[in-house]
Amino acid sequence: MLAALLLAVVAVGTVSAVVFTRQYGPGRDYHPTVERFYDVTDSQVVVEFTVRVPAAQTAVCAVRARAGHGGEVGREEIRVTPDPEAARTRVVHRLATTQRPVTGEVQRCWRAPAR
Repeated sequence: MLAALLLAVVAVGTVSAVVFTRQYGPGRDYHPTVERFYDVTDSQVVVEFTVRVPAAQTAVCAVRARAGHGGEVGREEIRVTPDPEAARTRVVHRLATTQRPVTGEVQRCWRAPAR
């Protein structure tokens, strides 16, 4: 009985890991990776990131900045068109902020709606 229960737990865990890796893992389309943020001032931050965008599609990425207290001090949704020559598209975005940020982030990216 215990062996059957253990086998069931292992099977469910394996299936869950595969499903979540496909859905949320780094190899999926629209997965952003922040390479760096720089040029931090009292009113801006530059966020440099890469994202995989399928050919002939466009992405929207939510870029944000946070202050030392953790609050959001800048946010913008930007459109990203894929680089046809590369597997991942490099984006450099200057984000305006309401006060000095301590970080620049990309919350997530998704398929852009058709215009």
